[in-house]
Amino acid sequence: MNTNEIESFDSRKLPMFIMLAYLVPVLGIGFALYILNYTQTYETERWVPMAALVALFIQIIPILFAVLGILTWYTGA
Repeated sequence: MNTNEIESFDSRKLPMFIMLAYLVPVLGIGFALYILNYTQTYETERWVPMAALVALFIQIIPILFAVLGILTWYTGA
């Protein structure tokens, strides 16, 4: 694979993974972490890791609220 083929593969793969990181409820965390790991290994555009971080926070916050709600329901607080 030459560099043009690698760049075209990355230009198709990264936006797809970013969309999956936003749309898939729990597995989106894995997609976001994969993108962040990928951007540390390979040079990408500046918006890619920022979009992955936003997707990670969007996925983690509802999970934390759900865990907090379950804990308060069990403890009866």
